[in-house]
Amino acid sequence: MKKTSARWQLAVYDAVVLFVVDLLLLAFYRSNEELSLNGVLLHASIGFVCIFAARFVGQIYRQIWRYGGIQCYIRLLVVDGIAFIAIAAIEMTLRMFVPIEQVTFSRLLSISCMNLLAALAIRMIYRYCFKCGTADTHFGQFLRLLLRIFAGEEMIHANSEAEHKIKIAIIGAGRVGVTLAEELLASPAAAYIPRCFIDVSTEKAGRSIHGIPVLLEDETTLETLRRHEVQEVVFAIPGMSEEKKRELENEQKAQAVIDDITGKEFTVTNVKKVEKKRSCAPPFTTSTLQQEASRKLGFTPKKTMMVAQQLYEGVDVAGEGTLGLITYMRTDSLRLSEEAMAAAAQFIRHRYGDSYYYGGFHAFKTKGNAQDDHE
Repeated sequence: MKKTSARWQLAVYDAVVLFVVDLLLLAFYRSNEELSLNGVLLHASIGFVCIFAARFVGQIYRQIWRYGGIQCYIRLLVVDGIAFIAIAAIEMTLRMFVPIEQVTFSRLLSISCMNLLAALAIRMIYRYCFKCGTADTHFGQFLRLLLRIFAGEEMIHANSEAEHKIKIAIIGAGRVGVTLAEELLASPAAAYIPRCFIDVSTEKAGRSIHGIPVLLEDETTLETLRRHEVQEVVFAIPGMSEEKKRELENEQKAQAVIDDITGKEFTVTNVKKVEKKRSCAPPFTTSTLQQEASRKLGFTPKKTMMVAQQLYEGVDVAGEGTLGLITYMRTDSLRLSEEAMAAAAQFIRHRYGDSYYYGGFHAFKTKGNAQDDHE
């Protein structure tokens, strides 16, 4: 069965509905203006031509009604409204030139409204059957039977296969994105099925296109995508930058990994121990002191040198009095005195033990014209 079969079947059902409505309101309805057989056929033909011409021109039968959203129903309302205006205009024109049996305006309006309500009901039932028809319950099996009547056996298979398709979010609810969604929804062989649109436009957000909700990009979170069962993201915005595409793609990949490991037990399979040696940093020079103070403390060079000057001149230490805590800070030499290094080695061995002592002194190369002030 071709993919357009369900659409043509809807056209047949619409024709049957219109025939029944015309039969009831033109042939069987008893009022002051009873119609002959010719009158019934004439008015029924005018209504049939106008309604179906308007629906074909308005592409009502090209819409995907099993996913139809509010815009599909609004289009049907508008098209049938135009058809009613055309019917009324033709009736008035014919009365001016040809002696025909008259039908009141209220009867014409009743025919159009009943036909429209029946057409909307058929489409709503069709969509509900496609969405909720399952083989798990008696009611679900009844809905599947109605779906088979509406659209044939292949639509039953399409409904079952939709559950196994890859669910995607389409970035961009513009012409490209909507066209992509229509093609995926119309093709039973497609491996993907759209679950939502993501767009930057606040005007589009909150709407529904072919039954697919449009989400605002700024408000779309990973939790939102999980609620829509989104597995992959497809970009349908030709002007989107590569950087933005990578950002959204990486976010989805990261979330996929998180979802895969959430709630699972972890096992340590291997522990590797290695011994590493790390050399101590060289003594500060004026420039490296300023750089480190800026990086770690956010100090300006002026504040750094002011604090260093105070430490050099001496600060009050409880029980010790005023002590200078650093050597002179304005230097570009890396040399330390033998006496200072020997005192440091003795302190380490006495306080922490011989295992914490390196066993020697580090010598750092100093520029030839450096000013030695660390000793």
